[in-house]
Amino acid sequence: MRSFKRVCKSVLAFLLVIALVSAMLAGFYLHTEYYYYQDFKERGDLTGTLDTLYCGASFALRAFRPDIIDPVLGESGYNLSGSRLTMLGRYTLLEKEIKRNPIKTVILEVSCDTLVRDSAQEGPEGELLTFARLTARDRPAYFFQAFRPKDWPLLYYDLVSKGINDACSLLCGRIRVGNWFLTRGYFPFHEPDVPFYRDYAAMRGIETLPAEMTPYNIEMLDRITALCRENGVELVLINVPQSKAFNCSCTNLDVFHQWYADYAAKNGLQYYNFNLCKGIDTRLPDEGCFYDPHHLNNAGAAAFSEFYADFMRRIRAEEDLRDEFYTSYAEMLNDPAYLG
Repeated sequence: MRSFKRVCKSVLAFLLVIALVSAMLAGFYLHTEYYYYQDFKERGDLTGTLDTLYCGASFALRAFRPDIIDPVLGESGYNLSGSRLTMLGRYTLLEKEIKRNPIKTVILEVSCDTLVRDSAQEGPEGELLTFARLTARDRPAYFFQAFRPKDWPLLYYDLVSKGINDACSLLCGRIRVGNWFLTRGYFPFHEPDVPFYRDYAAMRGIETLPAEMTPYNIEMLDRITALCRENGVELVLINVPQSKAFNCSCTNLDVFHQWYADYAAKNGLQYYNFNLCKGIDTRLPDEGCFYDPHHLNNAGAAAFSEFYADFMRRIRAEEDLRDEFYTSYAEMLNDPAYLG
């Protein structure tokens, strides 16, 4: 009996040590904000000053530069986007910032995968990234909303492994506490551009994207729409530019475009698909403005932000810009000037 008690005490002591070490290592990750997507300190410092939020996944993260847009529109913006940011993540971050800032406008990025992605199939990576962006006070509630028990081992591994990396980096002097390379949420990516296949006519229609939008994602979009309406915030749906190579290769982009256009009309929202803006392919050429078929590089983000700011200035001046857009991807791809 005594032996059994000693074994139990030893096991409990071992588990306690593991728990304490794990908590300490996770603390390095959750509080140093070394990773580019961790920004709760920057957002905290700007509390009460923001009036515009740009929110989406990596397409938007690498497209909107508030430092370029703000001077043109007279705004105080923040790029709230994040890599693989889920609809739950978007709602959670938007709700937080709308509560503590005089937000007037939310620019919500909507693309071909916004409502299709399913964490039950893809795994919880997007939720993990959002979890690391929250304050200690906000994390428990998000934990129980976002993670199922089967996700907990991966969450534990992620927290501890990143914590070990941060602890080693801090001890070696490679990093300092605080995310010092963000500019109002925009992170300057330096990945090299990839070569693009430029025979656009030959690559037309070689890929069909998954198009089954999940009820949960649609529900979260409805909740974001309601959140903005209840707080007197203007919600604008934006599809940011992707490469001409991507637009030419996909067969069913109009499925998504029409769905968002119908949703915006039904809910009284503005919706702009900049992929269908006439001349966008010359303004943002694949070579030089994209580092892969889906994401703008730094030069592309700067060029798009300048164009976007001027576009919104003209919209607010009540200019009619409908003739500057194709009505569909089908119309655009049948325009010889575009494919040429």
